[in-house]
Amino acid sequence: MITDDETENRLKNEKRFIVEREHELKETVWALQGAGKVFLSASRKVEALLGYKEREVVGRLMSVQKELLYMQDHPGGLKEPVCLKQFIADPLIDLEAKPGKPDLIRDMIEFYHEYVSSKEREEKMDPQQLVKRINNLHQGIKEQIEKINNSKKQKDNGAK
Repeated sequence: MITDDETENRLKNEKRFIVEREHELKETVWALQGAGKVFLSASRKVEALLGYKEREVVGRLMSVQKELLYMQDHPGGLKEPVCLKQFIADPLIDLEAKPGKPDLIRDMIEFYHEYVSSKEREEKMDPQQLVKRINNLHQGIKEQIEKINNSKKQKDNGAK
């Protein structure tokens, strides 16, 4: 019960409601249990979203890969690489760059801007340079897809 006499007297006179207090530790535990349930629910939703995002990233990386291969086979055939543009513009895509390894997103952005600006200036990129850059991006994409698939397999094996 309430230990503050003044508050207790006021509440008795009002007769609208009665506040009963439990032990503070018990109330804290209840609050933590409720918060834990909320966080568990939120974490499951985030995991589902990230799982979906992983599958989406793999699919979009494969689209970029196909677009790059088309660009390689048809130099100058595309005015603007749309799949590449949409991939690098997505704020929810975060591919880790490890020290000493090329940063795939940065390389994609640089390639995109160089390609588009050469089209705007109506200049052709050096075909050998274009093929080399596309091969490097292709290899980086392939490694990233393998990395995502391997991490998914590890998560699935850990869950079993």
